[in-house]
Amino acid sequence: MAGVILQAGEKRVMTQESWLLIHESQFSVEGSMGSVKDTVNWVDKIQERIIDIFIARAKIRRSEFVKNMSGRTGGSHQLTP
Repeated sequence: MAGVILQAGEKRVMTQESWLLIHESQFSVEGSMGSVKDTVNWVDKIQERIIDIFIARAKIRRSEFVKNMSGRTGGSHQLTP
């Protein structure tokens, strides 16, 4: 969530030793099948909005960002200055 809040700033500054970890949304749920499906659908919507927020200011393609964020490249995506 800190990464999303960081996007609100007009000027974002990271020093040489700074890291920003960006990862997929995480959640847990229990209950009936219907409530689990509802929660998954809601988290999917939140995830898409988070991606939109980052992509609005990113210098990479959406597909590359999503691949990095999902961990399919070996882990969460870490941004450095």
